[in-house]
Amino acid sequence: KSADMLGIIDRNLSRVSAITASPNVYTNIDIATLIEKISGSFSKLNHKKFTLNNVGENILKGNEADYYEIFGNIIENAFKYSNSRVAISVLNDAGKLSVIIEDDGPGIPGNEINNVLSYGKRLDTNKP
Repeated sequence: KSADMLGIIDRNLSRVSAITASPNVYTNIDIATLIEKISGSFSKLNHKKFTLNNVGENILKGNEADYYEIFGNIIENAFKYSNSRVAISVLNDAGKLSVIIEDDGPGIPGNEINNVLSYGKRLDTNKP
């Protein structure tokens, strides 16, 4: 069942990448809806609770595949390393959009922050 869910997620991400393959394809993207789609799949796959707090207008113009890749990676890690829950807030404060992703996992050790922010670096190579 987990392999089926991962297959569905991979197919959807590939489909979005194919649709928006051109770097100049910019559309209005409802960030809360996109995050809800990604998180719903990972919530079912990992059997963990997910909550979304959406406050205000959350439409951004951009390349949808880029947003899927960015949020997909971060949300996947939140579910992978959380103990039982992930909470995401999408907030718009006077035109400034913020996305806050929280989980109840152990967090990143302070001495590893710079490593995890480097492109292509991984802290845990034991999990796929």
